Amino acid sequence: MVGRATPLTPLGAVARPTSAAYRADVGARPERADEPADAWIAVASLVEHAALVDDSERAELLEHAASIARQSIGETELARLAANEWGEAEGAAFDPIALLTDAMQAADMLHLAGATLDALLAADRSLSAVQQGRILAKRARVAWKLGQLDEAEARYRKVERIARREHSIELAARATIGFVALAQLRGNYPDVRRFAWRAVRLADQTGIRSLIRNAHSGMLIGAAVARSLDDALIHGWAVYRASAGDPVQEAEVLQNIGQALFDAAHTEAAHAVFSTIVSRAVPPRIMLPALGGLALSSAATGRREAVVWAARQIRSFDERSVPRHALASALVECAIALGRIGERRESDLLRARGLAFAKAHGFHEIAYRAEDLEAGVDKQRQTAPSLHKRAAADVVRELEWLKPDRLPEHITLAAGSTVD
Repeated sequence: MVGRATPLTPLGAVARPTSAAYRADVGARPERADEPADAWIAVASLVEHAALVDDSERAELLEHAASIARQSIGETELARLAANEWGEAEGAAFDPIALLTDAMQAADMLHLAGATLDALLAADRSLSAVQQGRILAKRARVAWKLGQLDEAEARYRKVERIARREHSIELAARATIGFVALAQLRGNYPDVRRFAWRAVRLADQTGIRSLIRNAHSGMLIGAAVARSLDDALIHGWAVYRASAGDPVQEAEVLQNIGQALFDAAHTEAAHAVFSTIVSRAVPPRIMLPALGGLALSSAATGRREAVVWAARQIRSFDERSVPRHALASALVECAIALGRIGERRESDLLRARGLAFAKAHGFHEIAYRAEDLEAGVDKQRQTAPSLHKRAAADVVRELEWLKPDRLPEHITLAAGSTVD
């Protein structure tokens, strides 16, 4: 149940065996067994064992785990991740283990990531208070991704207490960014903006790219919900700059910016952003909403061929291997776009597929949208609000310059596979 807390794991204790955590992840979605999880399981098991033995064996086990993690990530990528995550702050001896859990989270292996972080906190007696706070913040993020909002809040409160005791701006920023995420999940958008303002002030002081990115992302979300397009664009561009060099993070923020522009009826600029995303190699969870946005913005700007192209790409996805919510939404958005350019037959086919998929998986909002389309209800926003801040207008120009000259023949997914 969302919001239900489980008891916090004290330092020095392992909450859940890593084998059970892995089974929980794979049991939820069997296709996860195909993930490159051998190294992850080995690292998690070694760290778990290290938490249970005496000091004479502990260091050797942790060093072995860190070596596997380093090899799994790669030295060059590890250096980039560490710089992005910690900035110039002093790292911990076994940071490769903590950073490897980010890959687990990205693959939705959340129980395994949580168990590994719990075990690392229990096993690594060399961690400073600030280093413990960093891992606690990562563990809190896993908790809210699992729907355990109260547990996540308790962990962020602990990070906040450490920040006050250690006079750590970094940890204060990490805790406050966590409160932004929790407020968003609870639908408390006044708190999103309140915490996001504080998170931005703190994160900007640290100079740590990941914190700056996450803090400004909170402001982007809060501004978009408040229909403050100027602020959404300004903060979104700050997130984009902080993501430079990471193609997936760049695409994520471009998707948020494109959606904010489209929702505000700035369809020409939105089309430029969505065209940029689909021309890059990005994961399905980003590619699918970008294709849906491209279809809608193309229909709104009279680009008939682009709508048909987007529909062809969306039809090519195998529903067993992509995020279900993203696919259902993209199908319905493309059906709406096809209907707007008069392609009724294709629109009806995609709408029916999207509706069936949404109902099968309980995506009620998407199902309602598909049913509205079937009933002939198609809500369009007609008037775009003016941009009042010069900085926001400058961002729009920058975004339009990113647009490719033409769409590719087919999309390319980040994993290296293509969908024709």
